[in-house]
Amino acid sequence: MHLSSAGLMAQDAWRGLPQVFPQVRLDTHVVMPNHVHGILCLQPASPDSGMAPCSLGRVLGWWKSRTTALYAKKVHAAGWRRFRRRLWQRGFYDRVLRDREEHARAHAYILRNPTSWHVDPNNPERRA
Repeated sequence: MHLSSAGLMAQDAWRGLPQVFPQVRLDTHVVMPNHVHGILCLQPASPDSGMAPCSLGRVLGWWKSRTTALYAKKVHAAGWRRFRRRLWQRGFYDRVLRDREEHARAHAYILRNPTSWHVDPNNPERRA
């Protein structure tokens, strides 16, 4: 699957999360045309680091805000397709991966996800 310019922008912002949130460690991820899957590991901040506590909501909220702002600039500067109200859904789906087996299953699912894009109900070019 080829990433669009918007997909590349979203991926670059994702890869930049550890620079904004040093407690975040990135694992695997995939940017799909209509959603993103990823595994983030949140490390606790040490008391002497001076860093604010990091939550998944805060990290994903920043990422959504950042990508929305970057996308909106491209709407005006490069003619990207306009969006209504918001670019991203309001919440997010999360799951705690409790052991190596769960992690391995989630990792494999994320890597396989692009192979099912052709049957995704939200794909405008879907083949039945």
